[in-house]
Amino acid sequence: MSNSFNRGCQLLISLMFNAVYLGNQQLSRLFALLPVACMFFIAQLCMADPWRIQDKVDSRTLQLSGKSLTRYESLDGQYRSGHGDSDQVVVFRNQLKAQFVFEGFSLVGEFMDARQERADHGSPISTAIVNTSELIQTYVGYTARNIFDESDELSFQLGRQTMDLGSRRLIASTRFRATENTFTGLRSDWKSESFNATLFYFLPVTRLPSDPDSLLDNEHQTDVETSKIRFFGGTLSTPLLLSGWTTEVTAL
Repeated sequence: MSNSFNRGCQLLISLMFNAVYLGNQQLSRLFALLPVACMFFIAQLCMADPWRIQDKVDSRTLQLSGKSLTRYESLDGQYRSGHGDSDQVVVFRNQLKAQFVFEGFSLVGEFMDARQERADHGSPISTAIVNTSELIQTYVGYTARNIFDESDELSFQLGRQTMDLGSRRLIASTRFRATENTFTGLRSDWKSESFNATLFYFLPVTRLPSDPDSLLDNEHQTDVETSKIRFFGGTLSTPLLLSGWTTEVTAL
């Protein structure tokens, strides 16, 4: 850090020293470089000794992660009737997840903001693209290990959460789409060397708002669970004798 600090100081001192001997025109040009010198000075300090959150907290206790997506989509030759000849949209999705773990217990929260730009009233906008400023995951969990065998692991998650079920063929969190499918309820997973099993009981969460005008304006409305639909089931998977093959049975 000392070498970077010295280089920055030398650059600033050199600019101030030369300013004393320069005329007005040259002086104005010199001071035009002053912001650049300051930026260089600050960048040198940051690169020499950057602040890192992992240096301040124990990663085994607190884990922070985030994702950001920006995607431009354009359509020429509209195949939907009543939506014009062409269309375009810029999709933004930002996520921040925090997980606190202590002696088998965990507290998880994940924030997501999905919004759009450049769409208009002829665009087929839906909640698959827009869901602004929403907590998509807020749940408490508990994991117990070595119950009957050293490889056994039993976990519970209670609250709002996303879900990947088994091979992800039937139920899965989104990868390409901007918004997430979320559920509120209880999930339990049993993992061992011989099989994996999952049981769940959920209330699906409805993304709001859903009217086109609100979605075009990226308006916010808190998502709600629907008590009219109960979603429950489970899956069981076990490896076959053939290497790399797995049998999976799911009931919904």
